Amino acid sequence: MPLNKNALARYIEIDRCLRNNMHQNPTKDYLMQKISERLCAKISASTFNKDISEMKLRYNAPIIPVYLGLEGKKKIWGYKYEDPSYSFSSPFTQKDKWIIDFAAAAVNVYGYSVIMDEMHKLNEVINKGEVHYDYENASYNCIQIEGSSLKIGYNWLFDFYMAIQERKVLDIDYHPFKNNPEKKIISPYLLKESKGLWYVVGYEHKSKLTKVYALDRIKNLTRSKDTFVKDPGFDANEYFKHSVGVYHRLDAAPERVILKFSVEIKPYILARPIHDTQIVLANSANDIAIEITVYDPANNYELKNLIMGYGSRVTVLEPESLRQVISEEADAIKKLYQS
Repeated sequence: MPLNKNALARYIEIDRCLRNNMHQNPTKDYLMQKISERLCAKISASTFNKDISEMKLRYNAPIIPVYLGLEGKKKIWGYKYEDPSYSFSSPFTQKDKWIIDFAAAAVNVYGYSVIMDEMHKLNEVINKGEVHYDYENASYNCIQIEGSSLKIGYNWLFDFYMAIQERKVLDIDYHPFKNNPEKKIISPYLLKESKGLWYVVGYEHKSKLTKVYALDRIKNLTRSKDTFVKDPGFDANEYFKHSVGVYHRLDAAPERVILKFSVEIKPYILARPIHDTQIVLANSANDIAIEITVYDPANNYELKNLIMGYGSRVTVLEPESLRQVISEEADAIKKLYQS
């Protein structure tokens, strides 16, 4: 049976009182008074008795009665932990807390600072063990974020997230589109979302290289007994700095690309830069020229798709190799409409 919020709050208060060395062996009346103060509502003796029994049964709390003496003809009993080192712990496991952390990280990607503030408050409450989430009465779906409808590979997300948190190595069956299936041993470092698909950056033990792997290309995954390896050259904040999407080159330095956009698209380029490295070089009444620095522009399919998406409203000024690639692609498209 799910544990409700008030019951959990009562258990936490009982635990606090039993661990309070300044007031040892608290009586039933004292504990009920403290619980009532915490909840701002009185509780019955039967509820208190059930709480003690539930803590002993559900959480193995070593609560025992302690005889304190007589008050008139009435015997006075208190309570204590038979094991002084015991402390009531939240029913939320480390995995539960990581789920909240993961959700908070996903929200943070979209820059929702107000929601993030609330998520931090929620995490603090959960870490104190003061809430139980009622999944049956969760809010209906009122938020939609564009992404892949297939959700292929999403089932591996939390496995990788936990492995990153715990510094664990994973054995994966990887099926790239153009090559034969491969078995790989990965020390995962970073999860990356791009265009509704998820990727993991990790150190591959056989090649001794840090690479990007698509989660939708993974067919099986298990924990490995190998030791986690930390690539000293990996920096999560820098790894994708000069990437478009997830295109990354280990053997190439980023190159300068200059693009000119027409006046009708200029406000969007200023309001929503096409890349984190974007710099405005010229901004006239008729057009705008920008510079970005990315990996291997002439062979960067993500960059090519990005540029082609703007159609005739963008011109590649530099480098010449990229100009040629876009020109050839435009000619190929034109031929499709001439037949």
